[in-house]
Amino acid sequence: MKMGSRELTMVLILWGSCCLFAGGNGELVLHFYKKSCPSAEMLVKEEMKRKMLSDISSAATILRLAFHDCQVDGCDGSILLGNSNGITTETLSDKNFGIRKVDIINEIKGSLEKICPETVSCADIIQLAARDAVYLSGGPYIEVLNGRRDAVSAKKERADNQLPTYDISVSEFIEVFLQKNISLEDGVALMGTQLVLKIKFTFPPNANNDLTL
Repeated sequence: MKMGSRELTMVLILWGSCCLFAGGNGELVLHFYKKSCPSAEMLVKEEMKRKMLSDISSAATILRLAFHDCQVDGCDGSILLGNSNGITTETLSDKNFGIRKVDIINEIKGSLEKICPETVSCADIIQLAARDAVYLSGGPYIEVLNGRRDAVSAKKERADNQLPTYDISVSEFIEVFLQKNISLEDGVALMGTQLVLKIKFTFPPNANNDLTL
């Protein structure tokens, strides 16, 4: 599914709210893998840079994936789980229609497993990849807390009940903030900050897509 600018802006704002207003979970910290896997964040960034050079739409789709993961029972990687005993994948929900680029997360996980086996969670990889997608697209560098554990269960019905519709109204948009314990003032401030930044996920025709940072 190709996202329009309005939907993409909303996804960016809502994903940012999950990261910037995490709610004081003491287990999540900056640079969580500094000792256990020092090159983890750099590897994720390099993989995202490579993917975006081959397909610039990767940025928007990874950002949407990250928000949809966070919106359903928190940022736990549950959106990656496939159908199995007791699990009905969240991607079957109509509200997850068009979710793609899951393979990017799987590829990054595979690369990390080679250098740091069983260390970096898929839940953290999703959020780091989204952070880098924003930054590599010319947006702000958003500090992301890490230390999440991967979900072991998922239900399509949870996605049905917890994800907003693509045509969400302003009043419903505000309600999403309130449900996440984000004050109206914080929500409006975040909205204003992101709207002023005018993040773009496409390059001008014939532009030199230099993602070297």
